[in-house]
Amino acid sequence: MKTKTGLLGLLAVSAVALTFTGCMTGPGQYEYIGAKTNAVDFNGFTTEPNEYVYIYARKPGTTSWKYIGYAKSGTSPINHFGTDWYYWGKSIVVPGSCWNTGWWSATEVRATKANGTELLTFEQGFYDWFDDYTNLSDLYNDRGNGTVVTVFAD
Repeated sequence: MKTKTGLLGLLAVSAVALTFTGCMTGPGQYEYIGAKTNAVDFNGFTTEPNEYVYIYARKPGTTSWKYIGYAKSGTSPINHFGTDWYYWGKSIVVPGSCWNTGWWSATEVRATKANGTELLTFEQGFYDWFDDYTNLSDLYNDRGNGTVVTVFAD
């Protein structure tokens, strides 16, 4: 049993390492931004410098994504978990057509690399607990959120 468990753990770590070439650290899952007209702070990291990141919001009631802007990763790496990471960030107002209507407002957002690879996301508060982790696998297993986050507004 230990061998099987160890192998499954190794496969999980390998899968995260192979797919983790970038992430969106903000906004986090269920982040509240105040008014819908406020800009959303999109940010994260890629493993390549000068890399374009495209940002999308889902149109309510559909599976369609609307392109809402882009960011470009920097050229000065930050090394974490033995990998060089390049920060990207951009504040963008999500178009009104991407918010649902009703007594509360929400939209789903995601980011992709230029080649279409979706960036992994996290629950909100990334910088509050990031330093508690010593490896990427544990970080994502505990705080990861797939590739889409929901943002709330008034």
